[in-house]
Amino acid sequence: MFSRKSALLLSEIYNREFRNYRYSGNNRTKSYFNDLSKLYDFLYTHDYSVWFCNKVKLLNTYGDRQIKEFIMKLHTGETQYSATTNWN
Repeated sequence: MFSRKSALLLSEIYNREFRNYRYSGNNRTKSYFNDLSKLYDFLYTHDYSVWFCNKVKLLNTYGDRQIKEFIMKLHTGETQYSATTNWN
């Protein structure tokens, strides 16, 4: 288990690292999105469990806090709850 401060810091780093943007429209507006494929690939190459990698696929591509809250919820146990319901 790690502290709430650590969870917040890690979540901000992950959120920044795995967000991307594309230009859209004639006025070239920047549109941000969560690069879930990049995050999945990162977790996969660093030997994270399959269930954890697959949880990333369930996140919303758009939204400012999707990745951030996913990482923050590791501290509270919400992210891993569905995979660990039978653990004591």
